[in-house]
Amino acid sequence: MARAPIRMLTPRYVDTREADERRVPLEQAGFTPKALHAGDACFPEAGGDWVGIEHKKWPQFIEDMKSGQIIKQARLLVEEYKFPWLVLEGSLYAADGHLLDRAQISVNQIKRQLRTLQDLGLRWERVINSTDYVEMVLDIADYYSETVHNSALRGLSQNAKVAALTLVYGVGQAKAQA
Repeated sequence: MARAPIRMLTPRYVDTREADERRVPLEQAGFTPKALHAGDACFPEAGGDWVGIEHKKWPQFIEDMKSGQIIKQARLLVEEYKFPWLVLEGSLYAADGHLLDRAQISVNQIKRQLRTLQDLGLRWERVINSTDYVEMVLDIADYYSETVHNSALRGLSQNAKVAALTLVYGVGQAKAQA
């Protein structure tokens, strides 16, 4: 199925250190290679704030979790971008069904770490392979290219009820406040 082109917001960058299997397709989709301070891809959303995406395969995530590096990277992403993302690639399980467990870390510890990352302000998604990662980056870019996207709406009000109501189709800020 052909993918609808996303609105071109410039500049859109992919880190020059990103693996060819992810960097090249993003370049073909209009991303410019650049050495990024944080993340593996970034672009402005429709309002001008930046979206940053960090890519990790599960084994690397587990190693970074064990060393504490993932928290450092998450904090950097949250400082650098208004909309920081982590995209985890692959499966937590080996072909025999056992947890990829080089670091003796349980699934519950991984879940807790992901919750901690969310508490820091990081959004996260999972993908199966590099092709799916590229599609995810393009989907996220498409979502944030909308003039008003749900993430921006949530930031319009400090009142949680008003913010939640603005997520309903046809309910704007004024109607939600009323």
